[in-house]
Amino acid sequence: MSRAAQKLMSASGGKAYEVEQSLMFDRGDGAYLIRDDGDITDGNKRTFTFATWFKKVQNSANDILFNVRNGGGNELFMIYIPTNEQTMWIFQKRASDGNVIWYLEPTRKIRDVGAWYHFVIAVDTTQSTASNRVKLYINGTQVTSFTGSSSYPDQNLDTPCNNDSFDHQIGYSGSAALDGYMAETYLIDGTQLTPSSFGETDAATGQYIPKEYTGSYGNNGFYLPFKKNDRYSVYFDGSSSTGIQIADNTDFAVGSGSFTYECWFYGDEDQGTTRELFGQADSSGSQASIGISLQINTSNQPVSMLFYNDGAPNAHIVMTSSAAFDDNKWNHLAFVRNGTSLVLYLNGTSVATATSSESANDGVDCKFALGRLGESASNTFKGWISNFRFVKGTAVYTSNFTPSTSPLTAVTNTKLLCCQDSTATTDNSGTSKTLTLTAANTYTQQMAPFQFDWYQDQSGQGNDYQPDNLTINDLTIDTPTNNFAVINALSPLNANNLVPTLTQGNLKAASNQSSHYVRAVPTIAPASGKWYWEVKLIQLNLNNGNGYIQIQGSPVSYIWSYYDTPTTQIRGWSGTISTVSNWSVNDVIMIACDMDNSKVWYGINGSWYNTGGTANPATGADEAADASEGWQGRANGNPANMRVELRDGSGTNIVELNYGQKTFAHTPPSGFKAINTSNLPTPTIKKPGLHFNPVIYTGSDDDAVSQSVTGVGFQPDLVWIKKRNAEAHNVVTDAVRGAHKTLNSNRNAIEVTDTYGVTAFGSDGFTVREQTSAGGQVNTGTLVSWNWKANGSGSSNEDGSINTTATSANTTSGFSISTYTGTGSNATVGHGLGVAPSLIIVKNREATDNWAIYSSVTDETDYLQFDRDTTAQDDNTYWNDTAPTSSVFSIGTDHDVNASSENYIAYCFAEKEGFSKIGSYTGNGSTNGPFVYTGFQPSFVIWKRTNDVGRWQILDIARDSTVGNAMTTGINWNSSSQEYTGWLVDFYSNGFKPKQTEVETNASGSTFLYMAFSEFPFKYSNAK
Repeated sequence: MSRAAQKLMSASGGKAYEVEQSLMFDRGDGAYLIRDDGDITDGNKRTFTFATWFKKVQNSANDILFNVRNGGGNELFMIYIPTNEQTMWIFQKRASDGNVIWYLEPTRKIRDVGAWYHFVIAVDTTQSTASNRVKLYINGTQVTSFTGSSSYPDQNLDTPCNNDSFDHQIGYSGSAALDGYMAETYLIDGTQLTPSSFGETDAATGQYIPKEYTGSYGNNGFYLPFKKNDRYSVYFDGSSSTGIQIADNTDFAVGSGSFTYECWFYGDEDQGTTRELFGQADSSGSQASIGISLQINTSNQPVSMLFYNDGAPNAHIVMTSSAAFDDNKWNHLAFVRNGTSLVLYLNGTSVATATSSESANDGVDCKFALGRLGESASNTFKGWISNFRFVKGTAVYTSNFTPSTSPLTAVTNTKLLCCQDSTATTDNSGTSKTLTLTAANTYTQQMAPFQFDWYQDQSGQGNDYQPDNLTINDLTIDTPTNNFAVINALSPLNANNLVPTLTQGNLKAASNQSSHYVRAVPTIAPASGKWYWEVKLIQLNLNNGNGYIQIQGSPVSYIWSYYDTPTTQIRGWSGTISTVSNWSVNDVIMIACDMDNSKVWYGINGSWYNTGGTANPATGADEAADASEGWQGRANGNPANMRVELRDGSGTNIVELNYGQKTFAHTPPSGFKAINTSNLPTPTIKKPGLHFNPVIYTGSDDDAVSQSVTGVGFQPDLVWIKKRNAEAHNVVTDAVRGAHKTLNSNRNAIEVTDTYGVTAFGSDGFTVREQTSAGGQVNTGTLVSWNWKANGSGSSNEDGSINTTATSANTTSGFSISTYTGTGSNATVGHGLGVAPSLIIVKNREATDNWAIYSSVTDETDYLQFDRDTTAQDDNTYWNDTAPTSSVFSIGTDHDVNASSENYIAYCFAEKEGFSKIGSYTGNGSTNGPFVYTGFQPSFVIWKRTNDVGRWQILDIARDSTVGNAMTTGINWNSSSQEYTGWLVDFYSNGFKPKQTEVETNASGSTFLYMAFSEFPFKYSNAK
């Protein structure tokens, strides 16, 4: 698939500034970028700014972002995310004893692996105020809470940064490395900047997004966008089949005349082997068939050879370079004869000379080749060749020279000019030679030695970093403005915490268990649309009666190859659908899932599996499985529906997943998209805070004073207040019943009409005055209010058999408030949402009845209660054993929901993609609890254990506003108890995760109902 087509599949969401590329670092490869001390010029060691976008993929080891160190590593400045604290350390060591002399460690956690963080570390040790000397910003917001042992540098302290005696490294520290992706990385020498230089707040979503930097850089400043240039080279993979061959031609017979062979080459970490760059020979490589060749020896020294006298013993001239070259950078090589003078040039400098008038063998009937020696398959080249030019009869260079900074052209007598545009077989010499690829593993890439290449500084300063164990193949289009799915490292299968061994930016998964399978699930799980992804089989060990690989592409079916024979089958939940040909290493399995029409297709190596011979996802024909397999019984939007499972056989099974961040091996069907946030549907609600918002405030502690609580962001219609620092009832007030009217969720008391309480609903909040009754405190101590927008005071809804007194419905957010009068007989009540609610809360306002709660998790046969922490109870007199519809919910005859002539309040919640999620999770009893995918960054989560006793527990971002992921401050809807700390549930960009063993949150095997509301839809969310 072309990169252009890939970009079309990953079209931007319309942001003003698009980040095009990122660079993937793999810890196991030891991948990093370095600028040696010899390339550094002394700059400002006291004032500088480092900024980068970073996508974290694992929490299992230290992630080194930026490291400046001397040779021994005892003096350094470092920015890294440690595995144990999973926060950030910014620190400096001194040379005399290697001790840390200052460090900052924020209290917030940094362990989201689903999206991108933006970090700004701004240093100015000349500042008189200590806290101004080092500033940390995450996603545009300054971090001000640090651990008690943190300290700032002394005033006017010199750091190692911008010191010409220190190496500057990205992704490496000498012993630790980096797992993840980096994009838009800057060093600004001499200026302490704020995030406004690198990003801005999107008015439509409220999220911090990238913008173009327009400032200066200083001496050592750089800008690394990791963008490909618009020039090309050809990649050779080092296998015996790699190469470009050209049929024998009289042009290649140079005889004793002058000539110039030249090219740029980039070695791909292959030092220690002999490699042939180009030459002419037969398949045996016999000397008689060779005229000119150029190879690289085991010491990374270029070696040019001229063979003569038709292969007679010792009839060759060997010129070995006096200098070795470095891998992982472009080098220019030229082999020139001018009369009888032979010169080998490396990067424009003569490195070997000889004198000879011998006539080179003409290699009759033997092919000339690049990346190999003619027809021989021995010692092929691994790396890139760009702008190969052969000029016959002319010595283009007669002395040391500066290699061209632009693509070569066909000068007079040019006989071959290639490896310089998008087609590997193009000859631009004008001689119309036919070039042939020896295998598909030789191909062009957008990488060339001319400014700027993908790893180079694009600030204009020329402060280039060199890659080590990184190549152009580590570039991806996974960026902060288009976040792609990767395997979620935070999603264990069960209490055994079984996830695969993950590498390559969490795109490669390896089995690591023989008695259990391990599961790889994506960080993005669309609930609708048409989606395409691929799984490449890297290593297969399916025998030994144990090993298998299973790929699930939909809620109803999967394809697997397993230990029996082995056998490869497509299966649905009803059994085997079809048996297909067995898999081999390097096969690419294709998955196309149409969630809107409940269909899935599986394919291999460009062909779709089918029984009728007409399988075509683009037209919807001959799918592998559809709704007849039970699709409607399993929810879309669940990462487990797009998973890969692995188990060891006689050895490890390894697969590589591609959700579209790398070029697909095969063209996706028309209409099917890569799995990224740009391709997610645009949410109806871009700013969830305009429909739900938790707010904290401090009461006036004076029952004679009213207080206006603002910052809600809208006029709330349901205000739910709980005192935090002391025991007090939950206070529930809404615009349909009216101000002053209070219910308490933690008890069954009747509605209280108070002189005060919540006295008014305003455009940005509400007004409170302390209540004189026992209705609950609303203006004393520290408090939290959870606020929902409905639609004002409402009007009667006549959709049900009972006409509501009033229904206030926000169909956009899926929330409504209804009041109705019971009949004592089975009945229906209109809710006004237009879709079926997933959670309904009902309370008798006139009697000491218990709260009654319906959820789609416990279904219409059961009910739950707020004021009691019991399990879900089976009783058809609550919901008449009837699920709600898009217009009404059903009630039975129980007094809690439908006593004759008594008044009730009902709060109805329907799920809205990107805004709210109501579902369940199963506990695993581990501190590495289950990952719960919501499709958004939560601002509020409430959960309840349904199969055993459990409280209605709440975490929200208002009360835990500075902790990053780790939400620790709990409070209950079913209790008057004060707020408590010590809880640990992580919030992420795409869901949440219990990280404790407490039974009411994560008891192994227990089912938990939850309701969550969004801070940011995942389409727009940065990492939490």
